[in-house]
Amino acid sequence: MKHNLVEISAILVGFATVIALIMTLEKSNEIQKTDVYQRLEFASIDLFRFEIEQTDKTWRLYDPKFNIEMDTTILNPTSDVLTQEAMEMINHITQLLNLFGMSVELHNKGIIHDEHFAPWIKWIYFITSLESFKILWYGAELGEHYKEDLKELIIISHDSANFDAFTESVCELKYYKKMKKYLPNYEEDGRNFLFKKKYKLNSQK
Repeated sequence: MKHNLVEISAILVGFATVIALIMTLEKSNEIQKTDVYQRLEFASIDLFRFEIEQTDKTWRLYDPKFNIEMDTTILNPTSDVLTQEAMEMINHITQLLNLFGMSVELHNKGIIHDEHFAPWIKWIYFITSLESFKILWYGAELGEHYKEDLKELIIISHDSANFDAFTESVCELKYYKKMKKYLPNYEEDGRNFLFKKKYKLNSQK
């Protein structure tokens, strides 16, 4: 447990660093923008490392067998107690959402260019379209803690039949109108490859 807390603390420090930089976004020049983007990428690497090192906990989010029965207390308004599994999953999801929220804000403020943000769009869709994510997003009312720009993308992902439908809707929004030309190559993105590889390896166990 102590080891887990140290890792989570390191991730939170990375988030805090990015948040501090966001406060000066409007004054950023291209060099500063690159630095901010690199710090965001480093934060994502830390999160990936955490997922790999804590697979026994983090894999539940990606488990296709996850269903409401596994954590009914999340959706039970008469219960004030969450299971340990539920709390671990919520903590995992909020780490992802915090990172997604930062990436969206950085993009919408012009710090991350469309071509660099396109893989993040895929990552956001991949996570938020998972059934386990939807159960916890609505059951634990996580949306109350995030800004509208991120919530808008999440709502669209839940209303979309597939990634193509998602991108069609997203590219109609104010900040994403020029992004569509960067999205057809999302299959080549390292994150998507990692997720597919991770799922394949774990599903064969």
